[in-house]
Amino acid sequence: MDSVHSFFKVAIDAEITIECNPGTVDFEALSIYKSLGINRLSFGLQSTDNNELKLLGRIHDYRSFVNSIEATLKAGFDNYNVDIMYGLPGQNISILHKTLSDVTRFSPKHLSVYSLIIEEGTPFYEKYNDDYIIQCQGKITSFLPKESELCEMTDFVKAFLKGRGYNQYEISNYAKNGYECRHNIGYWKRAEYIGIGLGAASLYDNVRYKNITDIDKFIKNWSMSNPISEYESKESLSDDEAMAEFMILGLRMNEGVSADEFHNIFGRSLGDVYKENIHELIQQGLIVNEGGRIRPTSNGLELQNIIAGKFI
Repeated sequence: MDSVHSFFKVAIDAEITIECNPGTVDFEALSIYKSLGINRLSFGLQSTDNNELKLLGRIHDYRSFVNSIEATLKAGFDNYNVDIMYGLPGQNISILHKTLSDVTRFSPKHLSVYSLIIEEGTPFYEKYNDDYIIQCQGKITSFLPKESELCEMTDFVKAFLKGRGYNQYEISNYAKNGYECRHNIGYWKRAEYIGIGLGAASLYDNVRYKNITDIDKFIKNWSMSNPISEYESKESLSDDEAMAEFMILGLRMNEGVSADEFHNIFGRSLGDVYKENIHELIQQGLIVNEGGRIRPTSNGLELQNIIAGKFI
């Protein structure tokens, strides 16, 4: 944090988050974080069901999470996020309900609730990818919840958290009033950001950078006199690509995108650039145009691939 403050001007009310795994932090460590100016924590819990945690290969159990939250509150943190995952193999709404109940009894200010995505190169991909393909086709699965069950889980999450005072402000993110994650909103609004460290990504002056992911090359690179001379990738975005990003990312949020903001950034009319795309999505019931804002409907939030496809 000393280095951050020495190189950057940090706003007095800046949101400063540190990622934590349940069971890896205690009161002493959290107190140090607090003294350094960190004011927000994010816990990668995923589930309170110990069998599901084992399935996911997590090193913690539910008791470890409870201990971490108790230490968090004792250290004086009141702003923290908890990650929850659903759509897991063998999971049903009853198990999901218990996880949501277990977590919300602590009243965290923010929740990130994601459905399982099977990524290539992971143990889950090797074991469940065939089932995942079947799920996407709407057919009966062997391990994963059926597509209809996954939709029921999504609806259940929304209703349950709304009843507990959480506002859904993005596809997978819910917050108490005033505690929406500024960091994430910055991504969705294409705010500039700098990523520091191995494999970190940045967006600056309409150029996307990705740092080196090879640890030896990274250390060598940063030992040189011009440490930022080499990147894993560097992509300058065209106006068309930047406008498409603005729409795709902005329409992940409940508030959607502003026609005025689009014009201020790109010097062009949103209606002129995307007239047909917007009209088609309105006809499909996926977005609405209200007072100069284009925002997704509840159905549109669940069918983001269709919305994104209109702007790619």
